[in-house]
Amino acid sequence: PQVTIDSLSKALLKAGESSELTWHADENGAFQLRAGGADCDTGDAIASGAYGDQPATQAIEIAAADLAEGESTLRLCLTDAAGNRDAATRTIERDTTTPDTQIDQQPAALDNEATATFAFSGSDSGGSGVASFQCKLDSGSFEPCNSGIELIGLGEGSHKFEVRAIDNAGNVDGSPALHEWTVDTTSPTTQITREPPSLADVDTAVFEFSGSDGAGPPAFQCRLDSASSDDWASCDSPKAYTGLSQGAHKFEVRAIDQAGNADPTPATSSWAIDTTAPDEPASPSSPSPAPEPGSKPDSEPEAAEFLRVHRNLRAGTALLVFRVPGAGVLSARPPQITLARKPARSRTVKDTRRLRRLLQRRIKPRNIRVGRPGQVKVPIELTKAGKKLLRRNHRLKVRVVVSYRSNAGSKATWKFGVLLRKQNIRQLAEKRRNKRHQTAK
Repeated sequence: PQVTIDSLSKALLKAGESSELTWHADENGAFQLRAGGADCDTGDAIASGAYGDQPATQAIEIAAADLAEGESTLRLCLTDAAGNRDAATRTIERDTTTPDTQIDQQPAALDNEATATFAFSGSDSGGSGVASFQCKLDSGSFEPCNSGIELIGLGEGSHKFEVRAIDNAGNVDGSPALHEWTVDTTSPTTQITREPPSLADVDTAVFEFSGSDGAGPPAFQCRLDSASSDDWASCDSPKAYTGLSQGAHKFEVRAIDQAGNADPTPATSSWAIDTTAPDEPASPSSPSPAPEPGSKPDSEPEAAEFLRVHRNLRAGTALLVFRVPGAGVLSARPPQITLARKPARSRTVKDTRRLRRLLQRRIKPRNIRVGRPGQVKVPIELTKAGKKLLRRNHRLKVRVVVSYRSNAGSKATWKFGVLLRKQNIRQLAEKRRNKRHQTAK
């Protein structure tokens, strides 16, 4: 006889599935279907019976449970009445083992990017091989995906990514590979809590600072007198500097959180160092007059010059105008009054102390950073006590010491006695009109 297998509906079965084998022969006889044997007398018997409707087609259902795991040979044998035998074969595979999935590339557990890239792979011990993958983000549903997937537009907070492999038999990894991480794109803030005065007389400086961030305590980076991004260096509070040069300085500090976000607006502190003692001031009882416009200081005649005084009668303020040759710092401060061991006959130690207290309480120290050559206006700023005296008396004489130090190291010092007056402009104008009118008569 001659046996022919017409079709096998599924050549790869997973658990719970079945395949239909259809066949026919040119003679009647007895048939049997075996799996995994080397001939018609070996292997696992799946089906048997009589074939008497030749050449009609018959069908045999093969369940996955009838097969061993892996690849098997199906052998359909037919024996006719004379004992002659013929066989036809087909290959079928059973794979009931789920594949495994691994994540090979993932973001850090705490990340500062709103995007994330995942690479993954799978393995299948069942033999059929990995066919595809499905991915899921947070509370979404599994969808087809490929390794190297990029997730964009991620929001702040925690996220969960899952991926599972599917083999060629249709088995799905029952325990998807999982990665959980937190996205933090918010920059921390930085505050300087301790810094040197704007004009210091020592070549050292100590800074204390702090930062705030919702993800935990940040780290810090500092730099001094630089605009280069390469000069940021790790630092801790307090940060001390020694052996600083004369002139202007700038300190910056920025917080960096655990996700790597850096404060885009570092906290800064600018100050100037002047360790050179000023010239001995004139006696408080007989102050020297203000320098003439265009005059230059005694300490360094070619460094800078005083030009003029601008007075504002309405506000009771004044501006001292200077011409400076280059970048540096102009500072205005009250005069330093030294107590002599033996006071002059006309002034006791108590009087001198009282005078020093009054003079130093009238104006505020002021530092002005100069970036290029040209004219600079230095305002005389009164303290609260000084403003009170001016309002009460309408005029107030203040003493001020102005010093200039260039970035190149040159310096100059002036001493002024400035009379501030505050008048009612309307009353003054009315008074002047009345005087002109009387003169005309």
